[in-house]
Amino acid sequence: MPRPAAPVSPAATETLSAGCGAARTPIEGSRFVLPVPTPPGMRLLLLAAVALFGGDHGTQSITGTIVANSGTSLTVASPDRSLTCAVTYVNGQAALLKWGTGVRVGMGCKKADGRLVLVRLARLGQTEPPKPLPPTTTTTTTTEPPPAPQPKQAIGVVTALSSSAVTVGDLTCAITPAPDSTAAAAKLSLGATVGIVCRPDGGRFVLSGATIVQTTVPPVTKPAVRTAIGEVSQLSSTSVTVGELTCAITGAADSQGAAAKLVAGKRFGIVCRADGDHWVLSGSTPAS
Repeated sequence: MPRPAAPVSPAATETLSAGCGAARTPIEGSRFVLPVPTPPGMRLLLLAAVALFGGDHGTQSITGTIVANSGTSLTVASPDRSLTCAVTYVNGQAALLKWGTGVRVGMGCKKADGRLVLVRLARLGQTEPPKPLPPTTTTTTTTEPPPAPQPKQAIGVVTALSSSAVTVGDLTCAITPAPDSTAAAAKLSLGATVGIVCRPDGGRFVLSGATIVQTTVPPVTKPAVRTAIGEVSQLSSTSVTVGELTCAITGAADSQGAAAKLVAGKRFGIVCRADGDHWVLSGSTPAS
């Protein structure tokens, strides 16, 4: 008694079959019904051969992944080899082309007219995951902005001054109609000692502030009195000279009293007090 065929589950793989003959044989679990042209006496034998991926020395089979699919030709590769077969059934070509590549299949091919022709294709229901792309390296270049120019300052004598520029020391700055520039320029004078500030303005510096620097000359301190001892070499009603000291004789009482004691050619000691920018006789005494 013949053995019953094993049932095909709903998840059975899609199968394409092609051969020689005219009958159409639906494959259970498949979306495709392809003509299986088979002579009447050979149907069972061919089905058995197809189930076993080949029934004679001209049939080859492979289990692997579709690596090339043009619709008219199919290439399946396994870890150790690959097999390319022609697809001759036109309707099968269109359906097969939709499978694309990367699909796991079992394929059987038969030699016909000097080439391998697809006779069985079973989809194994597993698509190989796409190979991960190599990691990309992103290089970020950060460009630091150039530092902003800072104001310049100078303290010194105004060596050049015009309506458009001023020079103090090594710093020359433009004078513009801007309010801060004109106000600063109004304080300047040629030869004056000043402090100036110039702000950056494009590729130049513009006067933006000015201050007059007060230069105080310490007063010359005169001694309160001067004295001299020696011969009276010059004597008149208005002055007396003893040694290198010459003092005025004024109408002041101390000056008149000291002058009354003096004798030209005699040795005296005199005292002269400061009075403005000259010295005035204020005392005298004979000297031995």
